[in-house]
Amino acid sequence: MGSDPSLSRESQSETAEERYRAFVENSTEGIWRLEFDPPLDTSLPVHEQVELAYRHGVLTECNDAMARMYGLQRSEELVGATLDIRSRDRDGTTITVEVTSEERPKA
Repeated sequence: MGSDPSLSRESQSETAEERYRAFVENSTEGIWRLEFDPPLDTSLPVHEQVELAYRHGVLTECNDAMARMYGLQRSEELVGATLDIRSRDRDGTTITVEVTSEERPKA
């Protein structure tokens, strides 16, 4: 998509942000974003990365469709949750999450 040359760079950025927000909000699919503090060290073995992700991952953005997947009505009810919410069923029972990958040997 081309940009309107009559719009300032700031206006174009605001328009793109509005389109992104509308896309996320109106999607029927659960869309979410996690943040990690501290950031994950991707040079660690995968099992350590997963452990750290569960310990430090926080849901910082999601849409209402994602919230409904967890029995909630609005995204605001889910934002701020730790990653472990994804490992529990609606009745609170633990769901086993298995992570598989091919770890590359370190050089």
